[in-house]
Amino acid sequence: MAHDKLVRLAAQSFVYKVPPGPPLLERGPRDTWNFYLLEGSLQLLAADGMEKRIDSGTDTARNPVSSLKPRMYTVTALTRVTFLWIDDRLVEQIIQGISPTQRREGTA
Repeated sequence: MAHDKLVRLAAQSFVYKVPPGPPLLERGPRDTWNFYLLEGSLQLLAADGMEKRIDSGTDTARNPVSSLKPRMYTVTALTRVTFLWIDDRLVEQIIQGISPTQRREGTA
């Protein structure tokens, strides 16, 4: 994504900070949101009990966490984490140059 579009996306995104403990994402939902880890460490738990860890600053943390839909992992903060929660529809609007306050007109 071009720098100017990243600036627009950042201006419309909230940064969240949470302590370790409760699940941040549950396995199973089909939603349009993506979770981006900025700081901290996460545990991902699959249905078969397989565990993964994601630490901020790593190559793995550059991608959305548990982005496949339906979600394949329950995600829990191992440490205090800072993250972005971004809707795919907002990203698509910015990529296409549509102001998020604009709505597409239907075609006849």
